[in-house]
This record gives sequence, structure tokens and C-alpha cells, in this order.
Amino acid sequence: MKTIYSAQDPLAVGHLRNLLVSEGIECEVRTPFLAAASGDLPITECWSELRITNDEDHGRALALIGTALERGAEPAVSWKCSVCGEEVEKQFGLCWKCGAASPDGED
Repeated sequence: MKTIYSAQDPLAVGHLRNLLVSEGIECEVRTPFLAAASGDLPITECWSELRITNDEDHGRALALIGTALERGAEPAVSWKCSVCGEEVEKQFGLCWKCGAASPDGED
């Protein structure tokens, strides 16, 4: 069993675990509640760890995690409403101020 990822945020580690499980890679999260011991133990020793069961899955698991982390690091882009001129964040398909659709037509 190999540790392939660790982070202070147990939710992020849990999300990556779910991603790997959905791709058929057996894995588990270790030390999800050890954060309470930080101060008594070194902080990085208290982080949640994602471990894969089969060493053969190591390369594929790292690639999936890398892709997931790259997507999460994309900067937020906004669009300008053609009706009222308001700046609206990319994830919204409608202008929050006037309700007009985004230029992409997605809502």
C-alpha cells in the first residue's frame, strides 16, 4: 500500500479518493481526523493520506490526481453582460443583475 497524496484538507483527499474509486482504483484515506493532534505532532504528520491498495495502479492514480488538481487550479474567468455591462463569473450562465444569458448561451 502506497501513499500517493496527502493534504491538510480531509475533504480534498476524500474527493480524490472518490475520483480514484470511480475509475476502479482501490484506495483508502488514512488519518482523516488526526488534525486535533496538531501541535503535539508535526503538522504534516496530521494530514490526511490517500493510499492505493495495488502498487500497479500507482502511475494511473498519479495521472488522474494530477489532472484533477490542474482543473481545480484554473483561474476564474468572467464575461461581460451585453445587456447591462455587468461583470459575471464564468460559472454563471445568466447575468445576476438583469438575467440575460451568457454570450456562450449556456445556462
